[in-house]
Amino acid sequence: MTTPTKLIRAVGRRICTLRELRGLTQRQLSERAGVGHAELSKIENGQRAASLITLDAIARGLQSSLTVLLDHEQPLDLRDIEGALNLLREAEPAQRDEAIRRDQRHPDRSFRDVVGGQMTPDTDTDALKVRVGARLRALRRARDLSQRDVASLLNTDAAEVSRHESGARCPSVPLLARYAEVLEVPIYELLRFDEPGLSLG
Repeated sequence: MTTPTKLIRAVGRRICTLRELRGLTQRQLSERAGVGHAELSKIENGQRAASLITLDAIARGLQSSLTVLLDHEQPLDLRDIEGALNLLREAEPAQRDEAIRRDQRHPDRSFRDVVGGQMTPDTDTDALKVRVGARLRALRRARDLSQRDVASLLNTDAAEVSRHESGARCPSVPLLARYAEVLEVPIYELLRFDEPGLSLG
Protein backbone atom coordinates (compact mmCIF):
# COMPACT_ATOMS: atom_id res chain seq x y z
CA MET A 1 0.00 0.00 0.00
CA THR A 2 1.29 3.45 -0.93
CA THR A 3 1.03 5.85 1.99
CA PRO A 4 -0.05 9.47 1.32
CA THR A 5 3.50 10.69 2.06
CA LYS A 6 5.06 8.20 -0.35
CA LEU A 7 2.45 9.07 -2.97
CA ILE A 8 3.16 12.80 -2.67
CA ARG A 9 6.89 12.19 -3.10
CA ALA A 10 6.39 9.77 -5.99
CA VAL A 11 4.12 12.19 -7.83
CA GLY A 12 6.65 14.96 -7.30
CA ARG A 13 9.41 12.80 -8.77
CA ARG A 14 7.20 11.90 -11.74
CA ILE A 15 6.51 15.60 -12.44
CA CYS A 16 10.22 16.41 -12.20
CA THR A 17 11.12 13.56 -14.55
CA LEU A 18 8.56 14.55 -17.17
CA ARG A 19 9.58 18.20 -16.92
CA GLU A 20 13.26 17.42 -17.42
CA LEU A 21 12.54 15.02 -20.29
CA ARG A 22 10.65 17.82 -22.00
CA GLY A 23 13.55 20.23 -21.45
CA LEU A 24 11.52 22.59 -19.28
CA THR A 25 12.78 24.53 -16.28
CA GLN A 26 10.62 24.77 -13.18
CA ARG A 27 9.89 28.39 -14.05
CA GLN A 28 8.80 27.51 -17.58
CA LEU A 29 6.48 24.77 -16.33
CA SER A 30 5.08 27.01 -13.60
CA GLU A 31 4.20 29.60 -16.25
CA ARG A 32 2.65 27.04 -18.58
CA ALA A 33 0.59 25.49 -15.78
CA GLY A 34 -0.33 28.72 -14.02
CA VAL A 35 1.20 27.42 -10.78
CA GLY A 36 3.56 29.47 -8.63
CA HIS A 37 7.25 28.66 -9.04
CA ALA A 38 7.78 28.17 -5.29
CA GLU A 39 4.70 25.93 -5.08
CA LEU A 40 5.86 23.80 -8.01
CA SER A 41 9.29 23.41 -6.41
CA LYS A 42 7.73 22.15 -3.17
CA ILE A 43 5.46 19.76 -5.09
CA GLU A 44 8.40 18.30 -7.02
CA ASN A 45 10.41 17.92 -3.82
CA GLY A 46 7.53 16.13 -2.08
CA GLN A 47 7.16 18.92 0.46
CA ARG A 48 3.60 19.84 -0.50
CA ALA A 49 0.53 17.83 -1.44
CA ALA A 50 -0.88 19.40 -4.57
CA SER A 51 -4.63 19.53 -5.03
CA LEU A 52 -6.11 17.50 -7.85
CA ILE A 53 -6.91 20.77 -9.64
CA THR A 54 -3.26 21.87 -9.42
CA LEU A 55 -2.04 18.47 -10.61
CA ASP A 56 -4.41 18.69 -13.56
CA ALA A 57 -2.96 22.09 -14.47
CA ILE A 58 0.59 20.72 -14.19
CA ALA A 59 -0.35 17.69 -16.30
CA ARG A 60 -1.73 19.96 -19.01
CA GLY A 61 1.40 22.10 -18.82
CA LEU A 62 3.40 18.93 -19.46
CA GLN A 63 1.05 17.83 -22.26
CA SER A 64 0.37 14.78 -20.11
CA SER A 65 -2.53 13.54 -17.99
CA LEU A 66 -3.53 13.04 -14.38
CA THR A 67 -3.38 9.27 -14.76
CA VAL A 68 0.24 9.45 -15.94
CA LEU A 69 1.20 11.58 -12.93
CA LEU A 70 -0.59 9.38 -10.40
CA ASP A 71 0.24 6.00 -11.95
CA HIS A 72 3.80 6.47 -10.71
CA GLU A 73 4.59 2.75 -10.51
CA GLN A 74 4.29 2.33 -14.27
CA PRO A 75 7.21 3.29 -16.56
CA LEU A 76 6.71 6.40 -18.64
CA ASP A 77 5.42 5.90 -22.15
CA LEU A 78 7.56 7.65 -24.75
CA ARG A 79 4.38 8.60 -26.54
CA ASP A 80 3.44 10.70 -23.54
CA ILE A 81 6.87 12.33 -23.44
CA GLU A 82 6.56 13.31 -27.10
CA GLY A 83 2.92 14.37 -26.86
CA ALA A 84 3.46 18.09 -27.34
CA LEU A 85 5.74 17.58 -30.33
CA ASN A 86 3.21 15.31 -32.00
CA LEU A 87 0.51 17.93 -31.55
CA LEU A 88 2.73 20.55 -33.14
CA ARG A 89 3.61 18.30 -36.05
CA GLU A 90 0.00 17.41 -36.77
CA ALA A 91 -1.38 20.94 -36.49
CA GLU A 92 -2.15 23.03 -39.52
CA PRO A 93 0.32 25.93 -39.95
CA ALA A 94 -2.33 28.53 -39.05
CA GLN A 95 -3.27 26.59 -35.89
CA ARG A 96 0.38 26.19 -34.95
CA ASP A 97 1.06 29.91 -35.30
CA GLU A 98 -2.06 30.78 -33.32
CA ALA A 99 -1.10 28.29 -30.60
CA ILE A 100 2.32 29.88 -30.25
CA ARG A 101 0.80 33.37 -30.02
CA ARG A 102 -1.79 32.22 -27.47
CA ASP A 103 0.86 30.42 -25.43
CA GLN A 104 2.88 33.62 -25.25
CA ARG A 105 -0.14 35.63 -24.11
CA HIS A 106 -1.59 32.95 -21.80
CA PRO A 107 1.20 30.62 -20.61
CA ASP A 108 -1.18 28.84 -18.23
CA ARG A 109 -3.08 27.33 -21.16
CA SER A 110 -1.85 24.21 -22.88
CA PHE A 111 -1.29 23.85 -26.62
CA ARG A 112 -3.97 21.16 -26.62
CA ASP A 113 -6.56 23.73 -25.51
CA VAL A 114 -5.88 25.87 -28.58
CA VAL A 115 -5.42 23.26 -31.30
CA GLY A 116 -8.04 20.88 -29.95
CA GLY A 117 -10.55 23.61 -29.26
CA GLN A 118 -11.13 22.18 -25.81
CA MET A 119 -12.44 23.87 -22.71
CA THR A 120 -10.89 26.85 -20.99
CA PRO A 121 -8.94 26.20 -17.75
CA ASP A 122 -11.82 27.44 -15.58
CA THR A 123 -14.30 25.15 -17.31
CA ASP A 124 -11.78 22.31 -17.15
CA THR A 125 -11.65 22.69 -13.37
CA ASP A 126 -15.42 22.40 -13.02
CA ALA A 127 -15.55 19.48 -15.43
CA LEU A 128 -12.77 17.68 -13.58
CA LYS A 129 -14.66 17.92 -10.29
CA VAL A 130 -17.81 16.50 -11.90
CA ARG A 131 -15.96 13.66 -13.66
CA VAL A 132 -14.02 12.66 -10.54
CA GLY A 133 -17.25 12.74 -8.56
CA ALA A 134 -19.05 10.61 -11.13
CA ARG A 135 -16.20 8.11 -11.08
CA LEU A 136 -16.24 7.88 -7.28
CA ARG A 137 -20.01 7.37 -7.33
CA ALA A 138 -19.83 4.69 -10.03
CA LEU A 139 -17.12 2.73 -8.23
CA ARG A 140 -18.97 3.00 -4.91
CA ARG A 141 -22.19 1.71 -6.44
CA ALA A 142 -20.33 -1.09 -8.24
CA ARG A 143 -19.21 -2.28 -4.78
CA ASP A 144 -22.72 -1.92 -3.34
CA LEU A 145 -21.61 0.66 -0.77
CA SER A 146 -23.68 3.57 0.48
CA GLN A 147 -22.26 7.06 0.94
CA ARG A 148 -22.54 6.44 4.68
CA ASP A 149 -20.49 3.23 4.34
CA VAL A 150 -17.72 5.06 2.47
CA ALA A 151 -17.81 7.97 4.89
CA SER A 152 -17.36 5.60 7.83
CA LEU A 153 -14.35 3.96 6.20
CA LEU A 154 -12.85 7.38 5.42
CA ASN A 155 -13.54 8.68 8.94
CA THR A 156 -15.60 11.54 7.55
CA ASP A 157 -19.32 12.22 7.14
CA ALA A 158 -21.71 11.29 4.36
CA ALA A 159 -22.25 14.96 3.47
CA GLU A 160 -18.57 15.29 2.55
CA VAL A 161 -18.73 12.17 0.36
CA SER A 162 -21.85 13.60 -1.28
CA ARG A 163 -20.03 16.87 -2.03
CA HIS A 164 -17.21 14.92 -3.67
CA GLU A 165 -19.57 12.78 -5.75
CA SER A 166 -21.66 15.75 -6.88
CA GLY A 167 -18.59 17.66 -8.00
CA ALA A 168 -19.15 20.44 -5.48
CA ARG A 169 -15.73 19.77 -3.96
CA CYS A 170 -12.65 17.97 -5.27
CA PRO A 171 -10.94 15.60 -2.82
CA SER A 172 -7.28 16.20 -2.01
CA VAL A 173 -4.72 13.76 -3.41
CA PRO A 174 -4.12 12.12 0.02
CA LEU A 175 -7.88 11.73 0.43
CA LEU A 176 -8.12 10.35 -3.10
CA ALA A 177 -5.55 7.75 -2.05
CA ARG A 178 -7.82 6.79 0.87
CA TYR A 179 -10.78 6.54 -1.49
CA ALA A 180 -8.71 4.16 -3.61
CA GLU A 181 -8.09 1.95 -0.58
CA VAL A 182 -11.76 1.92 0.38
CA LEU A 183 -12.88 1.19 -3.19
CA GLU A 184 -10.05 -1.36 -3.62
CA VAL A 185 -8.56 0.13 -6.79
CA PRO A 186 -5.24 1.79 -7.65
CA ILE A 187 -5.50 5.56 -7.31
CA TYR A 188 -5.13 6.16 -11.03
CA GLU A 189 -8.25 4.06 -11.65
CA LEU A 190 -10.26 6.83 -10.01
CA LEU A 191 -9.32 9.02 -12.97
CA ARG A 192 -10.16 6.59 -15.79
CA PHE A 193 -13.34 8.34 -16.84
CA ASP A 194 -14.04 6.38 -20.01
CA GLU A 195 -13.91 2.81 -18.73
CA PRO A 196 -16.71 0.73 -20.24
CA GLY A 197 -18.94 -1.25 -17.96
CA LEU A 198 -19.21 1.38 -15.26
CA SER A 199 -22.22 3.62 -15.32
CA LEU A 200 -21.29 7.21 -14.54
CA GLY A 201 -24.88 8.29 -14.26
